[in-house]
Amino acid sequence: MNRDNYSLFNTEGGERKERFMERLSQKLNDLPETPPQEPKTTTLKSIVRELYPLLKAKKAEGYQYKQLVEVLAQEGLTISPESLRKYMAEAEKASQSQSEVKSKPANRSIRSSMPSQGSEVPEQAPKIPPERRARLTGRRFEDDDLKSEFENL
Repeated sequence: MNRDNYSLFNTEGGERKERFMERLSQKLNDLPETPPQEPKTTTLKSIVRELYPLLKAKKAEGYQYKQLVEVLAQEGLTISPESLRKYMAEAEKASQSQSEVKSKPANRSIRSSMPSQGSEVPEQAPKIPPERRARLTGRRFEDDDLKSEFENL
């Protein structure tokens, strides 16, 4: 049943609809104000990620993870030196990947990666040495075997 074409009120004149709409409007108006939304939970990982530039600078100055953990503990953050090291490494990776995305040209053409008309394109794929081919396939092929297999096609 299509809800757009379905009428809740099958009466002429719309008196029933008006009463319904008044009641509904009143209920909506009587709703209390919404309580303030709880902020998202802050995790140790997010705190380390936010403090990463400063933590990295302190590491460069010679501070050890254990010393940094002690400072964080003074503010009520309980984290092990191993977890701090791990979260800092993850923050480093995230910052590197963001900088790589920013440094890449935004509008690269597919054609720029294709060879131009004047450049040479190899006619055949590079030949795999028989030793490597045997290692990859688990069978030993001689060049003559391959030629004879493909000649029958």
